[in-house]
Amino acid sequence: MGLQVAAFDIETVPDPELLRRCYQDDNASDDELIERAEDEAIEKTGSNMLPIQFHKIACISLLYRDSGKDIFRISSKRPPEHSEKDALEAFFLLIDRHSPQLVSWNGSGFDLPVMHLRAMQHRVVCETYWRGPGNRYEQYTSRYSDHHLDLMDKLALYQPRCYARLETAALACGLPGKMGTNGSAVHEMWKAGKYKQIADYCETDVLNTYLLWLRFMMISGAITPDEHDGECEAIASQLTSSQAEHLIDFHARWIGGNS
Repeated sequence: MGLQVAAFDIETVPDPELLRRCYQDDNASDDELIERAEDEAIEKTGSNMLPIQFHKIACISLLYRDSGKDIFRISSKRPPEHSEKDALEAFFLLIDRHSPQLVSWNGSGFDLPVMHLRAMQHRVVCETYWRGPGNRYEQYTSRYSDHHLDLMDKLALYQPRCYARLETAALACGLPGKMGTNGSAVHEMWKAGKYKQIADYCETDVLNTYLLWLRFMMISGAITPDEHDGECEAIASQLTSSQAEHLIDFHARWIGGNS
């Protein structure tokens, strides 16, 4: 089985600098601007989720797997070591160098649109991503291209009313799901400087996404059940040899949920 895959996820926080420019208000605090924007969002949509243009990236996590070269790597770009621009450049550089299949959960509906706007802001060049590694009909941005599989979108047959949450899908398949926190807590963690905790949470989401993708590959006939099980064993071995507590914890919950 030859796989070259990059499962990815981002965590975001509100962008008070952009809100300040849009509201033309130099006197309000960051929290006041965010509260005002959230109130407007609730009035319009019933949710305090801000429109994507008001999100900035707190973390980008990647699980890069090249089974042919026996490469398995989970990594995150986040403060204080990396700026938002650093994180975006690293993501698109991986695509330039390796042209992997991208795998996400709601990547088309949220993660990638946010990354597009932030890449514009930071002048991040991403030619392979936009133009495609092959002909112009095979682009990462094409909805039905194999270069990017939004697993949530695919499983719902592109029907928003059928979308499932990553947490629910993961638990249904015996995976740990969300560990320790959820996306709604990220902003408070960010304000408290808990950048590593955000990255740890993001990385477990990436693991859930990759393992769900493996299950999809099996049920769609792209890999055999034996190949699926063999790859799960390989990933489990990588996690047990990790020095990262959150990855060891993920493994324990994963195995425990299937014992």
